[in-house]
This record gives sequence, structure tokens and C-alpha cells, in this order.
Amino acid sequence: MKLLKHYREESGLSQKALADIVGISRFSIMDYESGRKSPTLDTARKIANALGKSLDMLDGLEPPTESPSRRGRAKDTQAA
Repeated sequence: MKLLKHYREESGLSQKALADIVGISRFSIMDYESGRKSPTLDTARKIANALGKSLDMLDGLEPPTESPSRRGRAKDTQAA
């Protein structure tokens, strides 16, 4: 789950909030984000569903989405 942290933060969820939605511990989310552990397929699907992303997106097999606020900031800096 290479991009789990990226998508979790993009969704505005804390580790605890995502863990509560999925029904696992915050420490599990921490382990998945750091790469220390990998979730079961069932847990990975629950995480993907909670974030509204596909498993391929979380694994970095599809390009990450860019939040609208980041796009706006990029345009602002280009104009300066």
C-alpha cells in the first residue's frame, strides 16, 4: 500500500479515523503506511473502499490523484 498515507491525508482522515472506519487499530494503519506489514486482502479492500480508491491506486499501479487545492497552488506559483 505504497500510497496509503497520501490518499488518507488527501481524504482528510487521521490514522485513527481510518482505523475506526475499517475496524482495525491505528497501529495497523501505521504499520501499513510504513511498509512494516501488509494488510490482508479483505482489510486492503476495506481501506480502499473507505478512501474511495482502488487497490491498484493504493499500491501505486495507477497514478495518484491530485487534490484541487494543490492544483490551484501550482497555478498560483506559476503566475508569480
